[in-house]
This record gives sequence, C-alpha cells and structure tokens, in this order.
Amino acid sequence: MPLRTDSSLWFNHPACIAAYQPVRGPDPLQVRYNQAHGGDNRYKAVDVVVGTVWTGSVGWQFNISAYLNTGITFSGMPGYTAIARYVLGASQVFSAVFGVRNAATMRFGLFGQYNSTDVNYGYGSTSAVINPKASGVFAVTNYGYRNGVAETTALTWADISASLGMYIGARNNNGSADYPFEGTIQAIAFFGRVLSSHELWTHSRQMQYCDVNPDWSAWGRRRKWCLVTAEVPPPNLSVSIGGSGGDVVIV
Repeated sequence: MPLRTDSSLWFNHPACIAAYQPVRGPDPLQVRYNQAHGGDNRYKAVDVVVGTVWTGSVGWQFNISAYLNTGITFSGMPGYTAIARYVLGASQVFSAVFGVRNAATMRFGLFGQYNSTDVNYGYGSTSAVINPKASGVFAVTNYGYRNGVAETTALTWADISASLGMYIGARNNNGSADYPFEGTIQAIAFFGRVLSSHELWTHSRQMQYCDVNPDWSAWGRRRKWCLVTAEVPPPNLSVSIGGSGGDVVIV
C-alpha cells in the first residue's frame, strides 16, 4: 500500500495545497499543521482570535468569535477547489465556514448558513445560494457540490489579492473578519485547480469517513508510514501505540 504517495487520497492529491483533519487528530497543536503530502510546516492554521476548541471526537469547534488564518492565497491559477466537512450550529443568520474576499467580484468561500436557511457558494466573480442549509461535506469550485454532487449553475473564477490569506471559521473580508462560524469542522482541504466531478465525489466520500476509515485518515496513514518504515516522525508528529482521541493512536 503506497502510504505516503497514494494520490487517490484527498490529502495526497497532486493539486492539494493544504489539508487539515482536526477530527481524530492527536492533540490541539498538531491538528493545526498542514497534512498534505505527508505533512509540512507550510500554511499552519494559526489563531487570529484565540478560542477555537479542539476535541478528537468532533474536530475544531467555533463559537462565533474565534477563527484561524491559514495564510493560503488564491491568485495566479485558472481555478481552485475547497472541500470541507462540518456540522452547523443553530443560532447564526450568516455563518462562514471558510472564506476570503477583497471585492464584490473577488471571493472564495462557503457560507454553511446564509440568511438562516440557505448555503452560499462564493467562487471568484460569482456566487450561488441554494436551499436548504445542511451539515455534511461541501465543495466550492466551478460548481458548488453537496456531499459529492453538484447543485449549482456554473461559477466563474477571478483572482483574489495575493496579500489576503484564507480564514477558517470566518471570512477574511479584505483584512477584517466577518460572518464568524458557529459549529464544528472535521476536515478541510484546498486545491490549486478545479477538481473533476469524479474527484469531488471520491474525496467528499473519503472526507466523510476519514474518522472511521484509517486508510482515508491523514493521521492513520502517517501512523502506518512511521510504524512500517521505522522512520523518525517529523517534529510536529510523534507516534506510539496507545493514546486517546478515538481510533487514531498518534500521541
């Protein structure tokens, strides 16, 4: 089994810029690290406002005030894709799972709750509002996808200022956060091209079950790699047989 190089996995896809899997992760610090392609220190998700809560069973919990900055920017490519698995809270009228915007026609993000009842997909120069709101796995690219199935008309990309980083748990609106998220995020990933409908179906399904299928878990794969090869884990990951936080036993 190609533990580190299997490009069929959501976090190992060749176009994956960054992948985060807080659900079933080892601890609140390590889940902030980008797990794409075996993990590295680029695009660590850092606090802009402190208060994001982490538990292994549910992932990141956002309480309307806290949010993270990945530092990822979106310009210079003909298109991008983002996929997120989340569970909505109940009280917000507008709730951005992730997002960045620097003009009315330059946006990339997802409102899990838009005007209390809808989902809003923002992509470059266009956006789409779809009813009803829901929890699950959602993707934003040249179409909006719900649980691996496209549900919007075509969306058109336009570059966003290279000085603005992607926020998780709120929208980065030209340097200021707005529409903070209420709910939990289990996994999220960003890609440097438009993924095909087949890729989105596959990766949405993998993300949906990444906490119960170790082969679809970024943490499960890294654990297997270190145990099989006896490789010394990177600084942000230590491996032992044992620990807590569900089926992933990286501590």
